[in-house]
Amino acid sequence: MRGMYRNQRPFWYANFIRNENQTDENGRYTGRPTPKYTNPVKAWANISTTTGITNNNIAGKTENEHFGINLVYNAVINPMPLSFPMNEYSICWIDREPTIKEDGSTDTPHDHYVHRVATSLNSKAYLLTRVGVNDLGRYKG
Repeated sequence: MRGMYRNQRPFWYANFIRNENQTDENGRYTGRPTPKYTNPVKAWANISTTTGITNNNIAGKTENEHFGINLVYNAVINPMPLSFPMNEYSICWIDREPTIKEDGSTDTPHDHYVHRVATSLNSKAYLLTRVGVNDLGRYKG
């Protein structure tokens, strides 16, 4: 049921390509790598904002620990096909739509990153963590 089209909403993701050496105003390397990502790609999925606890059995609350115990996360994308190309180095725009330039890139900072991927027999689940205020400059498209 979660994979039904009516339960899906749009989001954008970009996959990690490589780290590039950062230079200062004189053209010298600073020693700080800058991550490079692909252009954002629009996709549709069921995005839940649960923390792993459901209230769906008669006895009370049941805990669902797809990704382990005591993980702090903000959203889960589930189910996704096994062929979906997002991985643990991907970044996402869930709560805000990126402004796409003519060349396909964006300057809009991402608001989530993929924290962990759980693969089952027929599908994948992605655990997403919200980017903190200090991390908003991470995206360099």
